Amino acid sequence: MAKRKKAWGPSNPLWRWQHKKGRKRSKARSHTRSRSVRHTARRRGRRGRRGGTKIPVITLAILAGQIGTAYYGTGTTIGGSRALSTLNSFQSFYTGIDFSDRQFHGERLLMGYGPWVAKRFLGAIARPRISMRGLPISLS
Repeated sequence: MAKRKKAWGPSNPLWRWQHKKGRKRSKARSHTRSRSVRHTARRRGRRGRRGGTKIPVITLAILAGQIGTAYYGTGTTIGGSRALSTLNSFQSFYTGIDFSDRQFHGERLLMGYGPWVAKRFLGAIARPRISMRGLPISLS
């Protein structure tokens, strides 16, 4: 019967040595902890590094405000449809062109791009001081 090879992976000392990615030990550590505790801690550390999906609160607030402005700012409807007039008003925030009267309105570009520019510059200055670790929201 053939001799069984040692499994190739994290349980193999040679594999661990090849994949240690330059970890340097600053001082000698005692080996009082058991192997299972080390593996559990390693697994927990690996899980902690990857972040989950966070809800971008400020981004959603900007979009909700622009959609609300587009919806309530349209007094007239295009072809009897309030949805088409809202869509036309919303796209004019980013293009400046109103398809209902075929005119360019530059002031609407300020309504579309203004909040994003303000978010970019104010977000770098006014970082929140509270810790949001563990919460599924992101102030971005």
